[in-house]
Amino acid sequence: SITPSPALVGQQVTVTYSVTSAYGTPTNGVWVSDGTVANVCSVAAGQCALPINTLPGRKTVTAEYLGNQRFQKSFARVEHRVDPVGASTTVVGAITPSPSVVGQQYTVAFTVTPDSGLPTGEVTVSDGVSANTCPAREGSCRLISMTAGAKTITAVYRGNTSHTGSSGTKAHTVNAAAQVVTRVVGVAPASGEGPRQLFKGVYRSPTGYQRLQWVQMLFAQDPTGGGEPYCLLHYDVQGQGFWLYSDTMGFFMGPVTPGAASADLQGSLCALSTSGSSVSGAGTDLEVNLDLVFKGILKARVYLRAMDLGGHDTGWVQLGAWESHPAPWKGGEPGIRWGAGYEVDLTVEYPDAPGFEGLAKGWVQFLVTTPMTAPFCYLHYDRAGNGLWMYSSDVGYFLGPVQPGTATMPLESSACSIDTAGTRVRQEGGVLLLDVRARLKGTMRGPSSMRLRSMDALGRDTDWQLVGQWHLP
Repeated sequence: SITPSPALVGQQVTVTYSVTSAYGTPTNGVWVSDGTVANVCSVAAGQCALPINTLPGRKTVTAEYLGNQRFQKSFARVEHRVDPVGASTTVVGAITPSPSVVGQQYTVAFTVTPDSGLPTGEVTVSDGVSANTCPAREGSCRLISMTAGAKTITAVYRGNTSHTGSSGTKAHTVNAAAQVVTRVVGVAPASGEGPRQLFKGVYRSPTGYQRLQWVQMLFAQDPTGGGEPYCLLHYDVQGQGFWLYSDTMGFFMGPVTPGAASADLQGSLCALSTSGSSVSGAGTDLEVNLDLVFKGILKARVYLRAMDLGGHDTGWVQLGAWESHPAPWKGGEPGIRWGAGYEVDLTVEYPDAPGFEGLAKGWVQFLVTTPMTAPFCYLHYDRAGNGLWMYSSDVGYFLGPVQPGTATMPLESSACSIDTAGTRVRQEGGVLLLDVRARLKGTMRGPSSMRLRSMDALGRDTDWQLVGQWHLP
């Protein structure tokens, strides 16, 4: 047996045991442990005090006879609980709005008061069917009731290592939804994780989806952004264009027509692949499919919002959660890892960002440099301008541009000359191919390194990457 049981954090407990045998009286010690603290006492003592435990929770207490040359080991287990010392009280405050409507988000205020210190941990708010969990320090939590009637709203504080849990209740009325209220229906998938996903948001106007003015989808820790990066997508129903609010620029970017190829709609957390995004409407429902590519890591909540032509705004309604990861990113690969001679003739592959394949955005670079970094042969291709440039250390700036496959002006320095007529650019699937044709000069004699660098449509810069070696005898 264990005395006392349950015990409190910081309270010593005594474990009583007996060790018997049909072949005599066992001797030696008994090891007693709850998985966190332990002690060893003699068989004859019949009991053992466990040191003070500072961690609350359910415990499995084990008493193990250590045995000797005459008697074998044996053990027994019993369940035990250690409760926090401090107490807490939870009171449900104002519910806004009250009464609410089926499908409408409302806020439940609560106060958690521990007998000492500050409340930490989480509070779960529930109407008996729907539930949401928020940090205790926030003092409120949003909830959506999906059925009408009289509700008992319960706020349950789960406690922490120092304080026991507590709960409070309050009555609330949920009215049936009026048939003329615009509302958000749902998002799919409603949860998950990954670097890229096609999200489907459904918005409803009882008088027809054409009466919607605009709809939005937000990925953030809370509707204000929570001080973290966020992704806010906007579709203008009447103007039929996508927009994205840039958290780096501080204004909306757009519009871009659904299905059109563009990399203009992006912020610090995400980019919208408009070529893979679509919008369709039927009856009362508008379905917006957003092909999102993520650039950062965030455990986000997914919110939907809509406004109709009558000015009714649903406000932000949380309908999902998503953990974003950065999309895969690779700088480039040369056709060979080692080369020699005056003539450089190779093909370099630069993978495009997923969802933005073939877009004329960003740039790629190829560099052959000696161990002392000078002289060097430095080729730059600007995708937006479709122009070849060469940085000349002789003059200290870029020469160009020259369109690939033409020879309108020389790109030449004391280190090398670029054969612009033979240097070409091709697109195969999601890969940009740069056929490099150049001639090195005597100043490049000896071993050199080949390096690649690129910036993709998402604005990500690989910096210089060592990819191979070149030798000029």
